[in-house]
Amino acid sequence: MEINLIDNQNALNSFELVYKDFCDCIVSLPEALFLSPMNGWSPRDIVAHLIGWNRQMIEASAAILRGDTPAYYADAPNDYCNINAGFVKQFASRSKAELLDELKSSMEDFEEFVMSLDQSEFTASHGVMHYSGRPATVEGIINALAGDYREHLCEITEWLENSIEFVVHSFLVGYGQALSVGDLPAIVNCWDTPALVLSDQGARAILESAEVERFFAGAVEWYQAQGIIATQPRSVEIKRLSERLVSVDVRWSVISASGVERPSEHSLYILSIADDGQPRIRVAIALAIE
Repeated sequence: MEINLIDNQNALNSFELVYKDFCDCIVSLPEALFLSPMNGWSPRDIVAHLIGWNRQMIEASAAILRGDTPAYYADAPNDYCNINAGFVKQFASRSKAELLDELKSSMEDFEEFVMSLDQSEFTASHGVMHYSGRPATVEGIINALAGDYREHLCEITEWLENSIEFVVHSFLVGYGQALSVGDLPAIVNCWDTPALVLSDQGARAILESAEVERFFAGAVEWYQAQGIIATQPRSVEIKRLSERLVSVDVRWSVISASGVERPSEHSLYILSIADDGQPRIRVAIALAIE
């Protein structure tokens, strides 16, 4: 049997493009957003689900080529809820890097399987019928899998565009970067006045931007003296309090010049959303590091 690798690659091209776009989207997500709930599940859960489906579709394609009905059809009346729950549980890592590596591996396995087929097998149903009533084919499986990636890419993109979580995470990342490099104007721009700072040492009212700059000038010097080169939000819990106010519980970590990361601070912020759509700190509360 002669295999036309060019034709096989053409069949995969559109799938590979949407796969790449999906992976680029996931890579761009901050770690905390990767784990944030989104319409019932997180981007992490979606990646886990797609790892499982990449491998499931190899088995389904092989079943069609044998003339057997793919096993996953049995869960179609449940909208694949049982299968999806199993994949989310099976691929349980919370590490974005680990899951993307696993997704890449499963995609490579699927591509290798497709490239091994004779072109005639792409549209051959071998008498197997899809539960929708049409013939079941490998070509149909490739298109369905590509469609699943495309649907989830749109879902995540729309969530980000309309999500207060994305706005707040972007704000925290920018605030951490400004602290790391000692960019006082950028730090000041992250605060709205009047503001209030609370800690075990007492309460401090900040009435104007110049006070923010004076306070953080000393903090920046301390950061630099400690050899800290990066400050990052690591665990973030967000709750919208009203149309303009958001509560943010964030655990910060710092990274030294030697690359060592360690917990730094635990803070609770009340952010106000300004007319320009950007959040700014109105209340900052220093919490104990557990």
